[in-house]
Amino acid sequence: MKRGNCNWYSRYDRKYLFVYIAIMIVMMVIVIIPGTSASHKTYMDKVGEVLKADHGWTDENGKEVQLYNFNLNEDETFFIYHQIPQELPYGTSLCFGSRNIYTDVYINDVLVEKIPEVTHMFYNKSPGTVWHFIKIPQEDYGGTIKIQIKNVYNKNCSSINDICFTEPANFVLRYIMNNMFHIVLCAIMFVMGFVFILFDLYAYLKIKKKPDIFFLGVFSVLVSLWSFFETGVVEIFARDTRALQNIKIYILALVPVPILYYIKHYFGMKDLKLLNLIRDFTFVVFAACTILKITGIADFLESIFLVHINLGITALFIVYQAIRRWVKNIKNHRHDSVLFYLGFITICVSCAIDLVRFYIGSGETDAALFIRLGLFAAILCYGVLGLGSVVEKVKNGLEAEVISKLAYHDGLTGVANRTAYQEKVDEYEKSRHVNVGVAMFDVNNLKTINDKYGHNSGDELIIKSASIIQKSFENTGVCYRIGGDEFVVFISSKNIEESYKNCIENMKTNISNANKSTPYDISIAYGMAVYDSKKSSKISDVLKVADERMYICKAKIKKKNKV
Repeated sequence: MKRGNCNWYSRYDRKYLFVYIAIMIVMMVIVIIPGTSASHKTYMDKVGEVLKADHGWTDENGKEVQLYNFNLNEDETFFIYHQIPQELPYGTSLCFGSRNIYTDVYINDVLVEKIPEVTHMFYNKSPGTVWHFIKIPQEDYGGTIKIQIKNVYNKNCSSINDICFTEPANFVLRYIMNNMFHIVLCAIMFVMGFVFILFDLYAYLKIKKKPDIFFLGVFSVLVSLWSFFETGVVEIFARDTRALQNIKIYILALVPVPILYYIKHYFGMKDLKLLNLIRDFTFVVFAACTILKITGIADFLESIFLVHINLGITALFIVYQAIRRWVKNIKNHRHDSVLFYLGFITICVSCAIDLVRFYIGSGETDAALFIRLGLFAAILCYGVLGLGSVVEKVKNGLEAEVISKLAYHDGLTGVANRTAYQEKVDEYEKSRHVNVGVAMFDVNNLKTINDKYGHNSGDELIIKSASIIQKSFENTGVCYRIGGDEFVVFISSKNIEESYKNCIENMKTNISNANKSTPYDISIAYGMAVYDSKKSSKISDVLKVADERMYICKAKIKKKNKV
């Protein structure tokens, strides 16, 4: 994408924009058409007999009642009644889900199920979403079901859902299949999140890149978990639905943090005061909800408006940053991807719809119906854009790594070169607390071998000598080639003298082994001096001493060879 281009989107953007629109159309077809079609008959209706019982419930006065928005005061109770059909298959049960209410179920005035009230410092007042499977004895067919309902909250978040007469296994299978699209969306978001996290971690380990889509991955994982819990499927198999309530609210409370950091990296924000303030407010809200629950002032559902306020503040902050970026880019004749703004608008609209549904109350257990679709679409967009960015950075980073390797490594031997050596010397020169051994090496007889065996053998001698030095000192330092046949190793060890002696013995052994397979003898002169920044003012003086000792060793080797 070229800077200074006034076109609103490039060919690259158009390609992904069409993909995005196609995905949105498919999702609308899958979700909206089945939900609005009066003649729609699900596959699960053919699996087993299902007799819906969401109508025909009456109060004590015989007046028909709705199974949601009971409009009761807190702790108020009342009864609802329904006639059991006379003709039902054997083994039929009354199956339904209850949300934020306590229910006592009677069949012909006999108590058959009671949801006990549990008081705990970490539990909410309500039992959350509970699924009921009450077997109806055959002799009670044609009788009356009575449900005593105790309201917990004076708000629109209590209801009875999916009530029907059928077999429990058929009910569970039917419910899962009818929610399969949303379950699959949650699974895709979860997998996408982990892919983003692992991909960004790989890029960080490979090229030390700052995180791009790591926080988008964390956000995707959190949203997928919260969204999956909101489908109500987990509660069917869970023993403790109250704990699931807490998990959902805690996840929702922490969601702003990763998305804030993603926006920070996406926009390249430098002034982080407002962002840090919102991040800190998120943790304050998290702590406040917990403290209010422990102290008994308000449980998590009663204080969830704090979480929603924080989510609203986060959304406003992102809107502000997006508009600011957009205006700035227009002035500079630049643009961001249309996919970013389209995905962002999708999130805002879907969240607004589900917040209205939560506070107005529609009797549905799934509070993330539209958020799930919006977030999936947005995460898909951001993931496509982010992965492309990360791939480009990894590619550039690997190229930079190759260039760096060429700049700091000797082309013939592969050990560090003179440039790397000089930078290390400068580093030691500037440091005030250095205690390092400087070992210098010179390969003997290079000219003789070049003349007698050819320059290829001379190069082979340099390569083998470098390998021997590096192998001998691999646990104490790095080998540098500073000249044609000259090498240096900086020895970092608690006992430098002892380490040096042990490494020299290893080098002699390695030379002896190497000479068994070469037509010429490898011979390396060596010398070492210790640089202590507290005692020596200049490292160059120590290098000079090590060089002198190396030449003394070289003279001894020549004298020995003559003898």
